Amino acid sequence: NYTEAYVNTLVAAGDIRCLNVIDTLLSQVIPSSDDEDDEEHAHDSQPLEELMPFANFLRRSKATVLIAQQRYKEAETLLQELLTDPENTAFVLKELAHIRKNMYYIKKTLEISAAHQLHLSYASKCSHLHGHNWNVTVYCRAEQLNEDGMVTDFGHIKEQIHGRLDHKNINDVLPFNPTAENIARWIVDTIPECYCAKVEESRNNVAVYTADDAALIF
Repeated sequence: NYTEAYVNTLVAAGDIRCLNVIDTLLSQVIPSSDDEDDEEHAHDSQPLEELMPFANFLRRSKATVLIAQQRYKEAETLLQELLTDPENTAFVLKELAHIRKNMYYIKKTLEISAAHQLHLSYASKCSHLHGHNWNVTVYCRAEQLNEDGMVTDFGHIKEQIHGRLDHKNINDVLPFNPTAENIARWIVDTIPECYCAKVEESRNNVAVYTADDAALIF
């Protein structure tokens, strides 16, 4: 229709009015959620069913503009929201691949000798204090390099992870049940640039946590 053609023209031309036009249209398509108790707003932030295709078109257009402006974090957040509708799957996967192709990636591998004991709901020898020579891999990425020309300093990663865990009883350091899975999650939460962590207790026992659906680059 005319409106979609107009939006497509603005996007293709890189018109500075793009985002304002799209946001205005989205505000008209998606109901207000000012009154949380109003039954009419039981499905906040969702367009009426008949308007869903147009709302998806606007969101896809907005994602395209954000990517063109290299506002990758905002674009990725929007793309993740779009994944809730199968209609958007092909577009989202293509654009996520484009975003992640245009990023810097690093990884840091650490060897950590540490002890832990697990609090489990079943009988296990792992409930007793024991140790591992852990192999930990920290995966980081950034849209732009910092002022030092880095995603982050490898030494800073080592300080925050190896420095806190090596030759320690992990139960005394971390405030949760120190399973390999929980440690992997803690690493991702601790390093701002980290999107994935792999924790190996042994060659055959490995846990991975990722902050999103990004594939490992290395």
